[in-house]
Amino acid sequence: MAIWQIDIYFLPKEKTDFANFKVKQSSIERLTLALPLGESWSKDLKVYGTLDDTCLCIWYDDNIIEEVDCRLSLRDLTKEKVFAILDFASENQLMLSVDEHQFEPTLEKIKEIILKSDAHHFVQNPHKFLDELSTYRHKI
Repeated sequence: MAIWQIDIYFLPKEKTDFANFKVKQSSIERLTLALPLGESWSKDLKVYGTLDDTCLCIWYDDNIIEEVDCRLSLRDLTKEKVFAILDFASENQLMLSVDEHQFEPTLEKIKEIILKSDAHHFVQNPHKFLDELSTYRHKI
């Protein structure tokens, strides 16, 4: 993951894992309009978008979903990509999960996650971010 990307995991509402979870095909069809099926380095991973940009990833184990996550690239994030990811999460009744906190998949929450992220601070001012990072490391 690049410094300008944010990782967001998804969890099914009302469940603790993806056991017996099925993705709605209609949500995949709409997702691919903004994030076409991309290349993957594993047969167990489907990538919608590209790994070095904004993408949504579905991990499988023997055709059973193990994990769903996304990366938001703040270098060139578009409303179309954000809405596609939020729609996918809503239609499949998934919660956003960041730093072990769960949130409803809303535009307001995504904006809050972005604004609090290191990725946002880096993209806004890379030199300041790196200066602050090096100052922090010297304190250790």
